[in-house]
Amino acid sequence: MNNKYLTVRAGSTNHTFGGTIHFVTGGFYHGRYNQNFYNNYDVAVLRVCTDLDIGIDISKYVTCL
Repeated sequence: MNNKYLTVRAGSTNHTFGGTIHFVTGGFYHGRYNQNFYNNYDVAVLRVCTDLDIGIDISKYVTCL
């Protein structure tokens, strides 16, 4: 995973503002991910270099949108 410029925005429902920005320090794509096929195994686990402030805006539980 090339994470040189990859960031995560946490605590906002908008990808352009709000929340906090965290730099990605590592991660793993799904083992069967293939960028040539739309929505096939397009999931990853990412490691960020700072802690997420779990609270009202950020939950430790995952929900599907």
